Amino acid sequence: MSSLQISQGTFRLSDTKTLKIDHLSVAAGESWAFVGSNGSGKSALARALAGDLTLLSGQRESHFSRVTRLSFEQLQKLVSNEWQRNNTDLLSPGEEDTGRTTAEIIQDEVKDPARCARLAEQFGISALLDRRFKYLSTGKRVRPCCVRP
Repeated sequence: MSSLQISQGTFRLSDTKTLKIDHLSVAAGESWAFVGSNGSGKSALARALAGDLTLLSGQRESHFSRVTRLSFEQLQKLVSNEWQRNNTDLLSPGEEDTGRTTAEIIQDEVKDPARCARLAEQFGISALLDRRFKYLSTGKRVRPCCVRP
């Protein structure tokens, strides 16, 4: 199991400043938040955790394969991009899915390709007949719904 352990760690911040961590243990799956005012050492702590600071004394042992430091703004951007990517029902060109095509969904009850084409034309979705739909992040599928007047 991945983990990070720091014991009696002293890290070099500059020629005159150091960061001391008596004991810190982080295991895979844990979520931590470090809160403090400007200049309180949050960024220095993040650099120590990521292994970006020189360890002067003590022990730092990490079993994580990839460690990445992100600013709050970078994290917000990543979350926003992921949300947008995951919360669209239509697949992007080149993206594959095991879901059914729009044509297959329309013909769920009545297998008639000509009727399907007419309905698609009537509802303005002809270009979508061969496109597949994917699961949303909620686990649901969005399906086109054609309603008769």
